[in-house]
Amino acid sequence: MEAAQVASPALTERRPPLLRTAAVGFALLFVGIGLLALSWNARENFLSDYLSFWAAGHFVLGGKAPLAYDLWQHRALQESLVGPLDGNMPFPYPPPFLFAVTPFSLAPYVPAFALWVAVTAILYWRVAKSYAPTPFVMSQPAVLMTYLLGQSSFVVAAILLAGLRRLSERPFVGGLILGLMVIKPQLALLLPVAVLAGRRWAAIPGALLSAGVALLAAWVVFGTATYRGFLQLMPVYTGWLRGNGWPWDEFATPYAFVRYFGGSLAAGMAVQLAFAAFAVGVTALAWAQDWREKVPVLAAATLLVSPYLLTYDSLLLLVPAAWWIGQGRRTSLILIVWLGCWLPIGHFLAMYSGPNTIPLAVLVALGGLLHDRWMRVAD
Repeated sequence: MEAAQVASPALTERRPPLLRTAAVGFALLFVGIGLLALSWNARENFLSDYLSFWAAGHFVLGGKAPLAYDLWQHRALQESLVGPLDGNMPFPYPPPFLFAVTPFSLAPYVPAFALWVAVTAILYWRVAKSYAPTPFVMSQPAVLMTYLLGQSSFVVAAILLAGLRRLSERPFVGGLILGLMVIKPQLALLLPVAVLAGRRWAAIPGALLSAGVALLAAWVVFGTATYRGFLQLMPVYTGWLRGNGWPWDEFATPYAFVRYFGGSLAAGMAVQLAFAAFAVGVTALAWAQDWREKVPVLAAATLLVSPYLLTYDSLLLLVPAAWWIGQGRRTSLILIVWLGCWLPIGHFLAMYSGPNTIPLAVLVALGGLLHDRWMRVAD
C-alpha cells in the first residue's frame, strides 16, 4: 500500500469524534497562545530562536554572508537587538538555508518573526493536511513550540512530508523535493536507506540534482568564505554536544536521555548507536518488503538516528499518528505519543521537570507500527 493511503479521505472519516474534538481544542489553544505571546512581545524586541535566522539574513543583505557563521559578530548583532544573551545562539544551518531566511530579514525583527512563523506554518499545513485533517496537523505539540520560537521545523517537516508523499508513485519528483533536506541533513540520514531498500532508483538522481543545485547556488551567491565559516562552526557544535553545552532535556535523542541521568559520553553514544542501528534495520525492512506502514516507520525512525535533534523536530511524529487516525484505531497510542511530545514543551513552559520523553514516544510509535505489521502477517 502506497504512502498516499496514509491520508485516504475514506479512512479519515473513521477518526474517533472525541479525538477530533480534542485536536480542534488544542489547535485553537496553540494559535491563541502564539498570538498572545506575539502581542505581548510586539512592543519591543524579544529573544527567540528566530533571532539567529534574522541576524544571518541581515548579514547576507549587507553583503557579509560569512559573518552569519562568525560566533562573535553574530552574537554582537543579536545583543544589539535584545541585550546580553545567556549563552550562544549561532546559525548552524548549511548555506543553502540562507536563501530561505534572508528575504524575511528585509523587515525589522519583530514583524519578520511574525511573517516567518505565518508563512512557514501555512507551508507546513498545506503539505501535512494530505496526511491528516487540519485539527490533527495543527495540534501537534511541536507546533506550539515553533509558534513561540520561530524555529525551522515547519519548513523541514514540509519538505520531508512532501517528498515522502511522492516517493512511491513519482520517485524522481520525490527525490527532487527530498534533496532540499540538505538544509538539515541530520533529518535525512534514513532517506538513502529507504530509497535503496525500496528500490526507488529514480529518486537518487532527483535528490542529487536538487541538493547539488542548492549547494552550488549557495556557493555562487554567498561565496567560499561562507562555506568555510559553516565548516569551522561545526566542530564547535560537536564540542558542545560532547560536553555540557546545552541542558540535556532540550535534546530529543537517546544520547541526551542517557546524559540527562548522568551517563558518560561513551554510554550515551553506545545507546545512540544501538537505537540508530535499530532505526536503520526497521526502515530497511519496511521499505524492502513494501509495508503499508513504511512511511510512518521512516518518519518515526528518523528521530532515533542523529544525536543532535531538538524537541521541535518531533513534528515528524504526526505521520504515525496520521496513520492510525486514518484507520480509526490506536487512540490510546496516539494519546501516549502526543503526551510524550508534550512533556518536553511543558518543561519549556515551566510546567514539567524531567527528561525529554520524545525518544520514548518514538519507541511507542514504532512499537505500535511493528505490532500492526505483525498482526496483519499473522492474520
